[in-house]
Amino acid sequence: MYSILHQYLIQQKSLSLPGLGTLVLQNIPAISNFSAHVIEPPMQKITFDEFHDAPDKDLFLFVAARLQVEEWEAIKMVNDFSYELKNQLKQ
Repeated sequence: MYSILHQYLIQQKSLSLPGLGTLVLQNIPAISNFSAHVIEPPMQKITFDEFHDAPDKDLFLFVAARLQVEEWEAIKMVNDFSYELKNQLKQ
C-alpha cells in the first residue's frame, strides 16, 4: 500500500488519509544569492495538515485501478491502512 500511496502523492501532489491528515508536496524554486555567490538548487518539501483528512474519490479510484479491485474494496483498504498507521503512530 505504501508504494501505491507514494505514487499517488507524486502524481497528484497531495494525499489525504482518513483520520490522519493530508500530505502536500510543494516545489520550492531555486534561490540565487548573488551577494554570497551561492545558487541553491530547487527542492521539494512535504507539509502535513492534520485538520484536512477527507480523501478525494480519485484516491480510491487510483487504488482500485492499481490493485484491480472494486472501488468499495479500495475504500475499505485505504481506511484500514489509515487506521493501522494511526495505531502504529500512537505506539
